[in-house]
Amino acid sequence: MAMIFGERVRQVREYHGLTQRELAERLGISQAAVYSIESDRLKPAAELVETLAMCTGFLPGFFARPPEPFSEGTLFIHRATGRIREEVWQTIPKRKH
Repeated sequence: MAMIFGERVRQVREYHGLTQRELAERLGISQAAVYSIESDRLKPAAELVETLAMCTGFLPGFFARPPEPFSEGTLFIHRATGRIREEVWQTIPKRKH
């Protein structure tokens, strides 16, 4: 399962047009932690995976599936089944460090 979770996190971050620093602020972690997660050097706690899923609109299982290019169908299915819209992502307050 090497390079699956981190690649998925990167894909979702880029889909939302966020930098590693911006994603880190939204999740309440450091930019270095996001880098480590994306490079599969750090496995995040289940709570962080749930927060990431809730904030991005992708189900937690999405992050464990092998990476594939995003297609409109893939995005629709994952976002629709998650029942989370972009407005939710925007309302998640940024944590202060």
